[in-house]
Amino acid sequence: AGRALLATAGVDLQRPIVGLALTGMRPELARAAYSAVAAAMDAMPEVEFCVIPMSRHPSVPEHDDLVLARQLRAARARLRVVEELAHPATVLSAFGALAAAVSMRYHGMLFADRAGTPLVPIAYAEKNVRWLRDHERVAVPAEPGAVIAALEAALGPTRRLEPMRAAS
Repeated sequence: AGRALLATAGVDLQRPIVGLALTGMRPELARAAYSAVAAAMDAMPEVEFCVIPMSRHPSVPEHDDLVLARQLRAARARLRVVEELAHPATVLSAFGALAAAVSMRYHGMLFADRAGTPLVPIAYAEKNVRWLRDHERVAVPAEPGAVIAALEAALGPTRRLEPMRAAS
């Protein structure tokens, strides 16, 4: 179900996939994170990047990750965006199909951890910092070099164009 969800967003399932769970809750950090992700996309043309919105607030744009995803896609047309609302189990399954996840969202971090997906965490709130500390992890700065280095380490040999592992 997760792979099907990614496919509906136009993701090439034969490539390594980096999922993005970003938020605009702190606009200056969101701009920095989007800039870092755009730089990673430019540095990794063989990798698919797909936003998986973790929050879809109906009236507050800063809480609606889809609004922000569309803004980033306007700047980087090859970015894929999951527009479909999906059950949390399906979203978790999608995280299981990822080669890595860049997440600002708390639930994105939880889903990556639960799915065993390498995580590049960018903390935007104290809850993220606490979760990372409790899981003996450290946030990555929202800077191009740091995000690219963390993704390269997370992707390792999966960065080659090979079929992805089957989602569990």
